[in-house]
Amino acid sequence: MGIEQKANNVLRRFPVIKKIAKRIYQGTFCVISKKPRSEGIIERVTPNDRYEYFFGYYDKSPWDSSGRYMLCLRAMETSKNVAPKEPADIVLIDTRNNNSINKLATTHSWNVQQGCMAGWLGPDFKSKIFYNDFRDGKYCGVVLDLKTKRENVYDMPFYTVSDDGKIALTLDFARLHRLRPGYGYSNLEDKTKGENIPDGPCVWRINMYTKEITPILTYKQLYDFEHRPEMEKMEHKVNHLMLSPNGERFMVIHRWLKGGKKFSRLLTCDIDGKNLYNLSDDDMVSHCYWKNNNEIIAYCRKGKTDGYYLVNDKSKDYDRKWDFLTMDGHPSYSPDKKYVVTDTYPDRNRISTVRVLGDNTCIEVAKVESPFKYDNDTRCDLHPRWSRDGDKICFDGCFEGKRGLYVINNIRLQLPHTLINPEEIPKEATKGLVSCVIPSYKRSDTLKRAIDSVLNQSYKKIEVLIVDDNEKGDEWDRKLKRLMKTYADARVRLIVQPVHINGAVARNYGIKEAKGEFIAFLDDDDEWEKDKIEKQLELLRKEKADVVSCLWIAYKNGKEIRRCQKYSTEDIQFKILSRAVSIYTSTVLIKRSSIYEFGGFDETLKRHQDLQFLVDAAEDSKFVLLDEYKVKLHTDSEINKPDTKKLIEIKKAFLNREQQKIKKYSKKEQKRIKGAHEFELLYSSMRDKDVLHMLNYGCKVCMNFPAINDVVERIKERRK
Repeated sequence: MGIEQKANNVLRRFPVIKKIAKRIYQGTFCVISKKPRSEGIIERVTPNDRYEYFFGYYDKSPWDSSGRYMLCLRAMETSKNVAPKEPADIVLIDTRNNNSINKLATTHSWNVQQGCMAGWLGPDFKSKIFYNDFRDGKYCGVVLDLKTKRENVYDMPFYTVSDDGKIALTLDFARLHRLRPGYGYSNLEDKTKGENIPDGPCVWRINMYTKEITPILTYKQLYDFEHRPEMEKMEHKVNHLMLSPNGERFMVIHRWLKGGKKFSRLLTCDIDGKNLYNLSDDDMVSHCYWKNNNEIIAYCRKGKTDGYYLVNDKSKDYDRKWDFLTMDGHPSYSPDKKYVVTDTYPDRNRISTVRVLGDNTCIEVAKVESPFKYDNDTRCDLHPRWSRDGDKICFDGCFEGKRGLYVINNIRLQLPHTLINPEEIPKEATKGLVSCVIPSYKRSDTLKRAIDSVLNQSYKKIEVLIVDDNEKGDEWDRKLKRLMKTYADARVRLIVQPVHINGAVARNYGIKEAKGEFIAFLDDDDEWEKDKIEKQLELLRKEKADVVSCLWIAYKNGKEIRRCQKYSTEDIQFKILSRAVSIYTSTVLIKRSSIYEFGGFDETLKRHQDLQFLVDAAEDSKFVLLDEYKVKLHTDSEINKPDTKKLIEIKKAFLNREQQKIKKYSKKEQKRIKGAHEFELLYSSMRDKDVLHMLNYGCKVCMNFPAINDVVERIKERRK
């Protein structure tokens, strides 16, 4: 548990002190740190007008079944009151008509966290919507037919509605508002105020066809069920109702609190109130989501450890997921159940992050700033939600100064995937054909030199795949397309990606399109000597190898500045990890079958994908070296060169990914690997004149005795 989480747990009992301490802590870091307002492929789908826009909670999707229309709430002000009495509009966004807005209805009961519980009514999720309102002095639920404009009004509001549209569950929104501001409604006073255990129902079932309302659980039932001594003389409430996908069971969080003390447990139950089960009872449960009818992903405590757990309903079985994530978020499963999207609360720099989690992966798809205007009870939680096809994620954000609804497009392209997919690769490779993959990003001016060096190879059975990795329609994209029109050679193919993500995605695109038995790579500002491929193929076949590299010469402004030192391929994986050799992808020729064995480039890494590719290839593939200088590396362009702070994150992600491979080496060798990367961070901080990191990594390098000799050799090499 980190120091921030420990402090949070201690201060939780003192809410006022906690708010003051958090504001001072975050305010200090906001002043001293430089941060972008947003990162990621983010599109605002709501207007930049006088209103604020948001959807609400994370357990519902704002998209209809076609993916064209999105529901959203529109309000004048959301930063001063957690549950305003002023009305808000429910609007429909047409994402295929310039995100045009159409007002559908008005609600008088809403809050800044969960909105008015608006959603699309199943099973078709396109013809009707549901939402909550305050009419005739009481809360109610409304179902609106979008075609006929006819309303069906229910005597109680909705909290969760089944996917088939047959039933809904609800709770006491007035009590919830008093005990958890921002989650209930403020129109009515809480009639149960002063009652620790109200004498009456806490959960009701609503028949969506007949409008019949049936109490199914009472506060007294929950109090008596597996009673704990801490429950006495404390106020009890329920929250976070959610029906299972088949609508047969539901989850509910039962909480009891007094002053700064709060206890929570996760219960599940049949929709008739029977078969109540205590699923998690270690004092803390936060946000949960049904994976299927039998499993729930929950951020909760097991023993003394907080984290994400996949728990089996009606059992004590659970599995810790993503043990590197220790802070709370709002998780939900993708439609195909392969991924979880979740978020973070603002960190010390007031940055919140949207993460997509696979079985063993964590990808940060967006980062946004949260201004102090939106803090504490009126904060703007991101509450990420999936589109129904699983290719988009939307979230509520305020990084542009007020609440808006934002979409992250092309999620599938940002997720890691294996290249070993029969549906994605050609059934047969063309024997003897070499496919050269050249990703191009903002370097159309040097691309011609690279292409020509491939076409001029003495080995002629070759194809060139240019992967356009530029932003659609920008100047570099237009330049590249103009250049490609000048090539009449059928061996040259242009591959256009839907969206720019990173070099790993671009190279994988090229690999999947390749027809050759062998794959080579070339950066768009580098070039090959005329006989590179011919000599590499000859050596690879002679040695019966899988991968062959060669030596390189680096140039700047047309002048040679550095030569690759000759090396042996013995223990090549360790040499790559410890940075003892400098192998660039432009020097590599590899069997396509070998790439499919380890999966290609890891698309979750923002940098160091080349290192990852080589380390993974070296695990089972035979490496050989063509001991000749056959590649010219041009270093004039330094697009997107990371500063030291970014490089630290890049190194951390790479080393975490390769942790299992690193662990197989001796402790001394592990220190040498660590020291090599620390030296690169020292070198980067010296270049950036970053004194703090310079001192930090200078000390680490000097104290890493097994790596000192390696560092000395690298310094000598850089001086040559």
